[in-house]
Amino acid sequence: MPIRFWTTAARIKWVLGIDRQGAESFADARRRAQEAAQILASASADKPKVALVAHGLLNRYIKENLEKMGWHVVRDGGDGYLGTTILVKLDS
Repeated sequence: MPIRFWTTAARIKWVLGIDRQGAESFADARRRAQEAAQILASASADKPKVALVAHGLLNRYIKENLEKMGWHVVRDGGDGYLGTTILVKLDS
């Protein structure tokens, strides 16, 4: 089977909570992404540029949370390997 099949099947099982065997739950990962977004937002108050390196799905949820907090995507590098997405918080 192709690797894409295995990664898709594993992700579906993870989201549904099937056969976790001690792995972080999907809900916990979403909460961790929300916390990461808050940490980045707080860090950006002290320094104008902050960075986070993580895997694609976590990055997607961090981006979603930052957008809810008023951040805007200025560069969307996509979901591929080594994709880079840049968000900014515009001062009001």
